This record gives sequence, C-alpha cells and structure tokens, in this order.
Amino acid sequence: MTANQEHLRRSKEFEAAQNRLRANQIETMIAEFDRMCIDFGHQIESEETRVQIYDPTHFAYPTYAKAVRERRAKLQRSTDALKIELDRLRVEASEASNHPICCLAFNPVQLISERPPRGGLSDSGVCTWRLTVRT
Repeated sequence: MTANQEHLRRSKEFEAAQNRLRANQIETMIAEFDRMCIDFGHQIESEETRVQIYDPTHFAYPTYAKAVRERRAKLQRSTDALKIELDRLRVEASEASNHPICCLAFNPVQLISERPPRGGLSDSGVCTWRLTVRT
C-alpha cells in the first residue's frame, strides 16, 4: 500500500468515525427533543384544562399555553431538520462503505514487512515509522 493510499484510507476512516459520532449525537438530540415535545404537550393540556379554554384563537386563551405551543412547534421543526441531517449522514456512510479504498484489506504482515530499518528514517532522512497492529 503506498503512502497516498494509506493516507486516503486513514482520512476516510477518520471521516467515517466522525460521521458515526455525529449520527449518534443527532439521534440523542432527536430523542431528547421528542421527549421535550411530549412534555410540552402535557403542559399545554394541563393549562387548557385549568382554564377550560381549548381554542388557541380564543381571546382568553392562556398566554403560557400559546408560548409553549409555539416552542413545541419550533422544536418539532428542529427535530425534522435533524432527521434530514441524520438521513444524509446515513446515505454518506453507505456510500463510503461501498468506496473501494475503504474496503482495502488491512494486512498487518505487509505493514511489518514494509517497516524501515532501525531508527525510523528512510534513505531520504524522512521518518517513516508506521503503527503496526497485530491481530
């Protein structure tokens, strides 16, 4: 494996790891936002029940219920946007897994055999040590 291929493989692995981390964060945020929307729904319901006015267009509809209703709508829009982002990350992940450079076999024996002589310097004086993983 050439240095360019190795660099490309590592950068693709790093990008895939970052996408997985971001996807996990987004899934957590979506779950939290959904929970908050349910809580807001309960708050709206209890406020409407308390004042016995259920029509948001009624002149005496509680201000608190209006504010919570608006906040819930904004939170639902944010959740929808996060779901779109999550779908995009999943599509990128599936495309990346089909990319040939990501499917290169990791051969520890090959990397050990490519190791430079002691000292880690090649003929040009550049450090070429590589991390070797033995399985």
